[in-house]
Amino acid sequence: MLLIRLIKTAFSVMRANALRTTLAVLGIVIGITAIIVVFSAGEGIYSLVVAQVESFGTNIIQTEPRIPKKGATQAQSEQRSASSMVQGVQITTLTLDDLLILHT
Repeated sequence: MLLIRLIKTAFSVMRANALRTTLAVLGIVIGITAIIVVFSAGEGIYSLVVAQVESFGTNIIQTEPRIPKKGATQAQSEQRSASSMVQGVQITTLTLDDLLILHT
C-alpha cells in the first residue's frame, strides 16, 4: 500500500514539474548517447589502427642510420642501449652480407 502511494506521489510531482522532468530526461538521454558515441569511436579507431598494422605483415624491417656520439663513455652507451631496449628498439650493425640475406 505504501509503495503504491509513493508511486502515485512521484507521478503527480512529475506532472506538476513537467519542464523540469523533461529537461532531466533529456539530459540523461544526451549523456548516455555521448558515452556510447565516445566508446564506439574509440573501438572503431582501435580496430582501424590494428587492421593497418596487421596489413604491414611480418616481413618488414625498419632501419635508421645512427651515428654514435663522439666521446661517449661505455656507461653512457650502455644506458642509451638499455633505454632503447625498454622501448622495444634493438640496435644492431648491418653488414653487406646481412643485406644480401635480406634481399633474397
